[in-house]
Amino acid sequence: MTKLSPSAITETVEGLEREHLVRRESDADDRRAVRVALTAEGRKQLHQFELACAASLAERLAPLTATQRHRIRAAFEDLREVIVTKNFMPSSQADANLRPSTRKEAVHAR
Repeated sequence: MTKLSPSAITETVEGLEREHLVRRESDADDRRAVRVALTAEGRKQLHQFELACAASLAERLAPLTATQRHRIRAAFEDLREVIVTKNFMPSSQADANLRPSTRKEAVHAR
């Protein structure tokens, strides 16, 4: 994992604030802490980025068979499960947008 200095984080957040993509919020539980939240514009740009990534990935996976795509999806879901349950990264609101595979998809993917 890459470690960022506090000044690098501050500089990054300030840049995102200038672009109106994030805003700082007080932490109700810890007065020393500051939370960073996406603005409406930040959410909009994140959504556009996610759509562009999904379209690009779909284009690259299009030559594969349905079975191959299902196996890849199952592998990514397994990887995501390990990452989330082992606390490599916290689960986020974006997780709510991910559709879990059905039992049928999981069986056919393996």
